[in-house]
Amino acid sequence: MKKRTKTKRKKRLSTYLLSFLGIFLASVILICGSFLFYFRNQIQAADKEAYDKLSGINDSTFKRVGPTFIYDKGDNQIAKLSALDYIYTKYSDIPELAKYAFIATEDKDFLKNKGISIKGMSRALVSYIKNKGKITQGGSTITQQLVKNVLLTQDKTLSRKLTEILISLEFEKKYTKEQILEYYLNNINFSNGAYSIGSAAKIYFNKPLKELNLAEVTFLSAIPNNPTYYNPLKNYNHVIDRQHLMLDNLKSQKYITEEQYKEALNTKVVLNYQAPKTEAENYMTSYAIDSAIRALMKNDNFGFKYQFTTDKEKNEYESLYNDTYTEYEKKIRSGGYNIYTSFDVDKQNMLQGSLDSGLAKFKEADQKTGLYKMQGAAVCIDNSTGQVIAAVGGRTQKNTTNYFNRAFQAVRQPGSAIKPVLVYAPAFDSGYTPDSTMVDQYIPNGPKNAENTFFGQVTLRYATELSLNTIAYQLLDKETVKYALPYLFKMNFAHIVPEDSGPILGVGGFTYGVTPVELAGAYSTLARGGEFIEPTCIRKIEGENKDIIYNNPRRRIPIYKEETAYYMTDVLKGVLTKNWATGYGLGLSNMTAAGKTGTTSSSKDGWFAGYTPYITTVVWTGYDTPTAIADLYGATYPGHIWQSFMNKVSDGLQNKDFDIPSSIKEQLKEKAEKEAIAAITNAEKAVTDYENINIASKNDYSSADSALINAQNAVSKVSDNLKKGYQDRINVKTDQLNKDKQVIEEALQNQAKQAQTNNNQNQINSTPNNTKNTNAAGSNTGNNSVNSGTGSGAAANTNDTKSNKGPDGSIQNPSVKNNSTETQQNN
Repeated sequence: MKKRTKTKRKKRLSTYLLSFLGIFLASVILICGSFLFYFRNQIQAADKEAYDKLSGINDSTFKRVGPTFIYDKGDNQIAKLSALDYIYTKYSDIPELAKYAFIATEDKDFLKNKGISIKGMSRALVSYIKNKGKITQGGSTITQQLVKNVLLTQDKTLSRKLTEILISLEFEKKYTKEQILEYYLNNINFSNGAYSIGSAAKIYFNKPLKELNLAEVTFLSAIPNNPTYYNPLKNYNHVIDRQHLMLDNLKSQKYITEEQYKEALNTKVVLNYQAPKTEAENYMTSYAIDSAIRALMKNDNFGFKYQFTTDKEKNEYESLYNDTYTEYEKKIRSGGYNIYTSFDVDKQNMLQGSLDSGLAKFKEADQKTGLYKMQGAAVCIDNSTGQVIAAVGGRTQKNTTNYFNRAFQAVRQPGSAIKPVLVYAPAFDSGYTPDSTMVDQYIPNGPKNAENTFFGQVTLRYATELSLNTIAYQLLDKETVKYALPYLFKMNFAHIVPEDSGPILGVGGFTYGVTPVELAGAYSTLARGGEFIEPTCIRKIEGENKDIIYNNPRRRIPIYKEETAYYMTDVLKGVLTKNWATGYGLGLSNMTAAGKTGTTSSSKDGWFAGYTPYITTVVWTGYDTPTAIADLYGATYPGHIWQSFMNKVSDGLQNKDFDIPSSIKEQLKEKAEKEAIAAITNAEKAVTDYENINIASKNDYSSADSALINAQNAVSKVSDNLKKGYQDRINVKTDQLNKDKQVIEEALQNQAKQAQTNNNQNQINSTPNNTKNTNAAGSNTGNNSVNSGTGSGAAANTNDTKSNKGPDGSIQNPSVKNNSTETQQNN
């Protein structure tokens, strides 16, 4: 019975075990099948990429040769980066313990595996599932690390991982283990620009690799696991800790004896660091390197972020960003890249010259650095491509090296230069127009206008032209910072912090501020009809084998509505042309332009940002340490530098206006039609009113002249084809009125002459005749009665004459004139 029971139990257990294994295998098959089905597209893409990569590799693929070169827009070399001589070491010249140090710690099954580790991949897969599709563990063999470092990006995606696995499997068929290890040790990052174990020996110990002892070899071998964390120059103790781990692994895997282990453990590793010789970099070079670093980071899908909710989140991101940035900078400086830029050397020299001459009067230098205290920066962007064609980071100064490139490294408060891109354009997007009005008034605890003046009800156009702080502040407060600030985030403004949350931002009151490159990118967006292209000088980047590893897509991102960009541009044109505007006098001699001034509190920073249909240029001036400068305003030094440069680069270009959106063209057409009808109506009325004017006396001249002016003004506003008809009517009436005036003038002249004649006659009549009368009386008494009668009659006639004069003084009764004559004849 017992034996039978035991037999039944064994059969039952066997049945259970077989069932479990069957279910397990079925589950594995189901999971694998589901995995293959779900990720079939990524697997197919990975397979294609693996094939493409494998078809183009040879021995030279793994040998870094030559420095990094930088080229201008015409593919002319403008810089050569050769910070460190790259040393390639053949397998036979690499110390055995150096090889074993990596095998023992990085991939102990290297000599046996087929390029991948099933155990490591399983761990990575479990981690991938747990972390909801994020790759957090590599599970990489030495072969996989080589493939990733040389042929692929650092992107942590499933597709990239699958490609890595497929290539690694083929690698093991194509190359021996010795070749793979040789390539690996000559292509890994040993920090500080050393990308081979031979280069690392030279830079850290200043001696050939073959002369290193075990302690030094394991010290170097500890670095590549995390070149930033195990940077010997910054984190020496971190390297020592990992070196001890490597020595433990070498001993436990029987690569070294106990005696060798103890000796190495007790050997003090003394660095003899050889700083690489570097050439002085100009502003084009430093900006090109920065742009190239960011391009490669983006190529490897680094997650750039610009908006943060907490300081902790921002600090964590910046730490990751700085570490990654440093890693890619070292790669570029180590050599092997060809960087093709959009720099126009002629325009670069023009911009540098305009900046230098514009600040030439400032001679004071810093006692420590020897640099001029008064500095400046300027950036010029080609609006059609969005690419930077000139970037000046400071003043030219002989015998003094200035590595600080203010064009992209100086973060300064922008003053009123931020208003168009943060306040007014977003407001236009939400329904405001340049003709919308607000009240310019005193705001308790708010910003004030220049000279502390207020203008009452004003349009947004006028507020921009006069740069009224109170309007920008009120408008941003009404629209909310929460609504407006994302416009800047979308244009990659990288220095905004969570504390930047109040309407004071509308007048430039940021915690830190903006860079000239950032502001130029935003203004170029307005010039481009509201579409943002990330400002950079990179066209493409080639790797060691001339294969293109980055090609600038110049992707356009809609930021503002097309109509908004046009409205804002139209307003900013007025800043340069209206005689009351802050930028009046800074217009260009033969090119349509738009622009805005910016000045911070106490004149510590001066900005001018402006553009033509062709290019956008932003200029900043000030001290590196913010200092009040008496005559620094946006319209002074920055504005004059901008004007000088823009006139130079615009010389020879056809003057053209900014493109008008079709929707606004239709609006303008309707508006023009209405205005044309109104102009005709006004002209008809004014001309008719003029035609109805009559003049009867000189007192009517003034009203006639006023009517003529009104008619001429009204006619000037009608279309050219109608002007002649109206002008002919005006001319006819004017001729008639001139004739009427002539008649009146002649009549007045005649009246004046007659008055003069009468006046003369009266003077004659009133002259005394005593002598004649006395003689007549003595000789002829009989005549006395006649004379008396005559005299009496004359007197009577004179009285009549006075009573019968007309309004012009002429005599109206002819008999008086005859009587007088007769009397005179009698006398």
